[in-house]
Amino acid sequence: MSSSINITNEESSPKVEVSVLPMHLQYSGPANTKEYFTPSKTKETLNDGTIVDTAYFRGCRLIAKEVTLDQNKMDGFILDKSEALSRDINEDDGTETIKTIKNYASIAFFNKLTLYGHDSEIESSNQWSLIPEFIEINNIIHE
Repeated sequence: MSSSINITNEESSPKVEVSVLPMHLQYSGPANTKEYFTPSKTKETLNDGTIVDTAYFRGCRLIAKEVTLDQNKMDGFILDKSEALSRDINEDDGTETIKTIKNYASIAFFNKLTLYGHDSEIESSNQWSLIPEFIEINNIIHE
């Protein structure tokens, strides 16, 4: 069994704001977030004098850190994944090959991520916080 990957970029994909929250919600279906979650970002001064953006989600205080992609002329995409099986029959010897084809379609794009930490700024070792370093490594490799 082999596989192939197809990625399509819809030109009409809407631009969205992406926020990564430090919590796990046990629901993966559609949700009317405008009805249940309206982010109320405010600016607060911490004890050390730094000014940070904060928001509250279901009573949890979240501190924001922004990661921008557009300064490196990059965009992020939210993809919809589907899989299909393909069956190829070799006419010469009658053998059959089954392939898994993975299709990814762009449903939205973004150029800024807002990363939230629970009551503090997100850790610098978090996978999302490392995106600027990954971009920098990518730029060095592809120069």
